[in-house]
Amino acid sequence: MWKKKIRTSKLSFLLIAVILMVTSGLLSTSRIFIDNINSSITDYYGNPAFPDVYLFNSSDYELNMLEDQADKGQLIKDFQKYKAMYSSMNITQENGETFNEDRNLIISIKDQEKLNWELTILEGKDKPSPEVGEIWISKILADKKDLKVNDVIKIDKAARSQFKISAIINDSQNASLANPAKIMYVNEEDVMLFDQEVRGGYVVFQYGSEKEAVMNYLHENFTSNEYYMEKNYLVMNQLADTGLVSVIMTLAGLLTLISGIIVVLFTLKNNLMKEVKSIGTYKALGFKGSEIKKIYSKAYLFVGIISTTIGVAISFPAAYILQKEILKYLGNFGYNSSYLIIGGVIIVLFNVIIQLFVALELRKINKISPVEAILQTNALKNGKRKWTLYKNTNNPIALSINDIFKNKRLSLNVCIITAIYMFTTLLFINTDHMFAVSKDHANIWLNLHKTTATINTNITSPEMEDAIVDYLNNDNRVDQYGYGLYLNAGNYIKYDSEKYGVLDGYAIESFSRYDHLGFEIYEGRLPEKYNEINVSLNMLRDTNLKIGDKMNFKIYGKDEEFLIVGSFGSIKYAGRNVRLLNEAMEHYNLKPYYNTIAVQLKNQEFYSEFKKDFEHHFKDTLVQANLGNYDELLNDMTSMVPPVVSTITIFMLILSALNIITIISIIMMDERRNLGIQKALGFTSNYLKVRILSRIAILTSTGIAIAIFIHNWISKSLIELVITSPNAIIFSPLKSSIYCALIFSVMLVFAFLGTSKVARINVIELMEE
Repeated sequence: MWKKKIRTSKLSFLLIAVILMVTSGLLSTSRIFIDNINSSITDYYGNPAFPDVYLFNSSDYELNMLEDQADKGQLIKDFQKYKAMYSSMNITQENGETFNEDRNLIISIKDQEKLNWELTILEGKDKPSPEVGEIWISKILADKKDLKVNDVIKIDKAARSQFKISAIINDSQNASLANPAKIMYVNEEDVMLFDQEVRGGYVVFQYGSEKEAVMNYLHENFTSNEYYMEKNYLVMNQLADTGLVSVIMTLAGLLTLISGIIVVLFTLKNNLMKEVKSIGTYKALGFKGSEIKKIYSKAYLFVGIISTTIGVAISFPAAYILQKEILKYLGNFGYNSSYLIIGGVIIVLFNVIIQLFVALELRKINKISPVEAILQTNALKNGKRKWTLYKNTNNPIALSINDIFKNKRLSLNVCIITAIYMFTTLLFINTDHMFAVSKDHANIWLNLHKTTATINTNITSPEMEDAIVDYLNNDNRVDQYGYGLYLNAGNYIKYDSEKYGVLDGYAIESFSRYDHLGFEIYEGRLPEKYNEINVSLNMLRDTNLKIGDKMNFKIYGKDEEFLIVGSFGSIKYAGRNVRLLNEAMEHYNLKPYYNTIAVQLKNQEFYSEFKKDFEHHFKDTLVQANLGNYDELLNDMTSMVPPVVSTITIFMLILSALNIITIISIIMMDERRNLGIQKALGFTSNYLKVRILSRIAILTSTGIAIAIFIHNWISKSLIELVITSPNAIIFSPLKSSIYCALIFSVMLVFAFLGTSKVARINVIELMEE
C-alpha cells in the first residue's frame, strides 16, 4: 500500500527526493572532504622524522650557538644544517620575461634521501641532488610560471647565472599556496655564485624540550631569523586552503536540510488533508491508526533512503576531486574507509530526522474517526472559523488575500520555503561576487598597500635606503611612497606568548608610513609614532585587547610596550597581524632588510617610464604594477573558493526553481475542487486565473522580502566567521535585485502556465470524483 501512496503523490515525493539528494550530497561531500583533508594533512605531518622548526639565518655566530645546543641534546635535537640563500630575487625565463616571487629560499643539498623533510620528484630524473648548474623547483612555482623540465632560468642574485630546471618536485615544506615563500634546491658547489649578502645557513631541528623553552631561547639569543617556519605553520597553511570551502559547503547543506524538513512537513500536511476520507475508510475497514501510520512512514522512508543514498554516492567522487585538487602539491591521497563510514552516517542521520518529523505529524491520524471523515470535505477538523479580511467584494485581488488567510498553513509554508531558498541563494550569489571583486580589494584582504606600483628589492644598507629615499623624493612623478618589511618583522620584534597565550601563527609588519598608501583602517587611526601599532581584529579577539590598550612585545629578550591606536582586517596568518613603523626598528636599533616599496604616482601613465628608470638606476630591483606579486598571493590563498561557490550557487538556483515549480503544481492540484465550485457559481476562467496569480504573487513577494531582510541582517555576520576582513565583504545590490526579479518572474510564469488548466476544469467530472 505504501508503494501505491508514492505513485498517487509522485510530484510531492519527487520534490522531497530531489531536496534530500542535494542536501545529503552537499553535507556528505563537505564532511568527507573536511575529515579526509584534516586526517591526510595531520598524518602526513605527523611523520616523526619531520622537523619542528625550519629557519634561515645569515649570522654564523647565532647558527653556531644553535648547533652547540643541538650537541647538548637537551633543548633541540635532530639538527641539520645546509648552505642556503634567502632574498627577493629577479628570475628571468628563456622568453625574456622576468618574475619576482618576493621571497625565494634556495637550499643546497647533497642527498635528498638524508633530508629530515620529504621531497618527491614528479618530473625529471630521480637522483640524489641537482647537479652543478641545475635547479629543482616546486610544482607550485612550475604551475604558476608555466615552467618545465629543461627550461633555463637566470637569477639576478647569482650574477645572472643560468640554471637548468632538472626536476619539478613536491616539497613537504612548500606544499601550500598560502605560504608566500618559494623554495628551490641547487647543488652545494653553486652556492658561491650567489651574492654574499643573500647567503646564510638553513637549519632544521626538533624540539628536545618544551616548545616554549625553545621559543624563549630563540627570542633571547637571536637577533634575526630572516625565514622562520614551524611544522604547525605548515599544517595551518594547508588547512587555510580548505577552511573557506568546507564552511561554505556545510552552511549550504544545513540550510537546504532545514528547507527539506519544511517541504516534507508541507507535503505531508497536504496529503493528510486530501486523504481524510481515505484514512476514515481505512479505519472503518478495521485498520488501526498505527497500521495507517506505517503506510506513510514506509513511503517516506523508502524515498528518503533512495534519495540520500544517491546523494551520498554522488558525494564520493565530488569529495575526492576536491581533496585531490587541494592536496596536489602534497601528495596523492585516494579513497578510504572513512568515505563509507561518513556516507553511512549521513544516510542514517537524514532518515532518522525525516522519520522523526513524519511521526510527529502523523499523530493527527489518531484524531480522525470514520464518521467525521465522511462528514468532512477533505479537511482536518480544527473547529476554527476561517478569517477573512475583505467581505462583500468580488475583486479577484481582494479575494486572493482572503485565500491567503483561509489557507494560513499553506501560505506560511510557501513563504518559508521561498524565503529559505531565496536567502541561501542570495548569500551564495553575493559570496561569489565578493570573491569576484576581491582582486580590486586585495589591500583589505591581506593588510597591504594600494598604490600605482610595487617594488620588490632588498634594502641591505643605510646607504641604499638613503639613495632610494632621495631618488623618490626628487622624482616629480611620485606623489606618495613608503617602504618596509612584510611578513618578517616578527623575526625582530616578538609577540609575547607568555602574556597573551601561544598563537599558531601571526605576522608583524613594518612600514615607513601607512597614510595615503591605501592601507585599510577598520577602527581608530594609523600609527604615527614608534611606540604605536595597529592590530588585526582577529588578534585583538585572541588576546582580549582593544584600541587604547598597550600590547607587550619582546625585543632583545626585553619587554616593550606599544599603544594600540587602530584595528584592521586581514586573512594572512589566520588573520593575526600587527602593523608598526620603521621608526620602531630604528628606535630599538634593529636592522632588517626592507623588501617592499609602495609608490603612488601622480598619473598612471607615468608607470612604464618610472619602471624603466628605477630598474635602470637600482639594479636587482623589480617594479610591478599595482600590488605585483601580492595580487597573486590573494588568488593563491582563495583559489579553491570561487569555483565551489559558483557551483553551489548554480545548484541552489536550480533547486530553488524546481521547488517553486513543484509547490505551484501542488497548489494547483489542491485547488481543483474549489475552482470547480467557483466555476459552477459563474466565475469565469480569466477571473479565477487573476485570483490565483495574485495570491502567488503576494506570497512570493512576501517570501522574497523576508529573504532580503534575513540576508541584510545576518549574511555579513555569517561570512565574518570565516573572512576576518569585514570591509572586504562586499555585496552586489544589483545582482541581488536581478535575482529577486528573476525568481519573481519565474514564479509568475509557471503559475500562469499552471492556471491554463483552469479553463479545462469540468465541474461535472469533479462532482463525480
